[in-house]
Amino acid sequence: GKWVEVRGDKWLVARLGSVASGRARGEALIEMGLAPDADVPAEKVEKLRALVFANAILRGVKFATGPQVTYSKDLGLQVYQDPELRDLRDALLAEASGDYTKDAVAKAALLGNC
Repeated sequence: GKWVEVRGDKWLVARLGSVASGRARGEALIEMGLAPDADVPAEKVEKLRALVFANAILRGVKFATGPQVTYSKDLGLQVYQDPELRDLRDALLAEASGDYTKDAVAKAALLGNC
């Protein structure tokens, strides 16, 4: 993953197509009572996306005003599901689909985004 700054806070996001995302998808399907390779019923798609986001895409947070707060799955689910946080969720998902090459991650580190 890589640290990105959104709304003044730093978030650790993993790439959408990462191994962890695939693993989280399989685990979420099992948690929802489906086989890991099952086709997802339309009514369960958003729940699956929320679980993958909370368990694999969003990995950490450093709040500017609350550095003692640690990341949790519940926080990830809140960011994904709360309509008032939709712009934050969309920004984090955009970052998760961004450049994860070694050069991009190193550049982010040099710019202090770690």
